[in-house]
Amino acid sequence: MNKKARIALLVSGPTRPELLIALPALARALGPVKSNTFQQARRVVNALRHGEAARTLDSLRDAKVILCAGASAGEMAKTLGQIERNWRGTLVLFAGPPETDAAPSLSQQGAHTATVTLLPSARGKAFCLVSGSAEASKLLRSHGARVLRASKGSARDYRAAAGLIAQSIPQILEAAAAKLSHAGLSTADLRTVLEEQSAVAIRSYLRTRKRPGLSEEIKRFAARMASDAGVP
Repeated sequence: MNKKARIALLVSGPTRPELLIALPALARALGPVKSNTFQQARRVVNALRHGEAARTLDSLRDAKVILCAGASAGEMAKTLGQIERNWRGTLVLFAGPPETDAAPSLSQQGAHTATVTLLPSARGKAFCLVSGSAEASKLLRSHGARVLRASKGSARDYRAAAGLIAQSIPQILEAAAAKLSHAGLSTADLRTVLEEQSAVAIRSYLRTRKRPGLSEEIKRFAARMASDAGVP
């Protein structure tokens, strides 16, 4: 996919196109922006400071790259299906969790389709989880993203993993903080211990993929967190 390719944006509702905010180089390549109303499209353009608000879907007819945000891939594919055009070779990106087949109707007409999930990052970098066409990975890398590949049909596993991380880590830290506070540590010292020991534990696990022996209490806690996140 041509790095200089102009990108069209299809937005549903008052959505912040987080992917374009995280990747300014991608936003600079923005062309037509279509939303539910012209006013909404103008607001998106003003927020990004790039692109041109469009009044009709026909404005997306010549785009070689289309980014969709604010609704499910299925809903967006239905909207795009109203455009009479040749889809062969067009790259269609759907912002959201990985899906088995983002838009089979477009894929059957020769479009390259992919879902792109922007991952939270403490490093100030744009980490994108991509499922689908390799063309999507090439485009995102060429505009500054760190791309992670996910297999098709991984949406359930991804949501479960994200749920585990979001739910369990804060609870573990809260429990540890209570113990440290009871031990008499000041707030500043408590924070230092949590940050340093958490970082060491994560680095150790990622390096060896081994976990230390767990007490029965911690095993029950981990099992409950996995169950809440929908992990079998």
